[in-house]
Amino acid sequence: MALTRSARKVAAIRRKLPAELELPAEFASFVEWVTHPKERVRDRMNVTWSDPRPLLNADKSAVGAFVPFLLFADGGVAALWVDGADLRVATCDSEGQFRVLAKDFGDFVARLAKPDAKLLEQLELDGPLDARAIASGRRARPVPPSMQKAFSRWVASHARDAKTTQTESTEVLRKTLHAIARRMLADGLSKVHTPNSPHWSASFQLAERGGRWKVTYLDFGRWRAVPGKYAFAAVLPGLLSAMKTRRKSYELSVWRDGRVFADGGNQLVLEP
Repeated sequence: MALTRSARKVAAIRRKLPAELELPAEFASFVEWVTHPKERVRDRMNVTWSDPRPLLNADKSAVGAFVPFLLFADGGVAALWVDGADLRVATCDSEGQFRVLAKDFGDFVARLAKPDAKLLEQLELDGPLDARAIASGRRARPVPPSMQKAFSRWVASHARDAKTTQTESTEVLRKTLHAIARRMLADGLSKVHTPNSPHWSASFQLAERGGRWKVTYLDFGRWRAVPGKYAFAAVLPGLLSAMKTRRKSYELSVWRDGRVFADGGNQLVLEP
């Protein structure tokens, strides 16, 4: 039996959530309620997933934890924000302004039943929707300022240009990587630079193959395996855990002035 329009929409959103999380209990009923069985033009709201990265100016790591489920005419979205084990409802408008709208999905539906003028405008509704069958008389709770601040911190931490949090362990990591690069230059593993070159840099590539990581370095246009004597393998666990997102490969740059970047700074930025 073919799935209904609303069931297909629910399944599409579910696939975007982390595997260990379930959609809120009210979600399927909400989607069915706002989705016309046959005609898109008669939908009360546009239930669909959209890529949140342009709106949030966020990197790929934000995608699994900020899952849009409503798309508005101006390009803004309402989304499920994964806050630990909880799913909040947050919005981001076409100008990149964001906020937590409801502590959970039940509160979101309850707010739809008694929306203020600002909510009507934000959700592009002409008036209240009869959400009694879903909200079950529930009253929406206010969103505490601490939650708004936590969401702002989360967005900032996933921004494309966000710097890595500098800690004692990341400083040790930075110094170790810099020392490895200098030793390799001193040992003549570069045809271009020496440790005394005024603006030297060293480029490495980390790639996972069959569950094992391979580290190569760039020398005069060719990628060569980093010799074992430089003990790069000992640095890998800390280096990988410092990356913003887990990927199959990274490009790492170590500069003479002590700076370290991964993927041009999108994955890691360490500064002295």
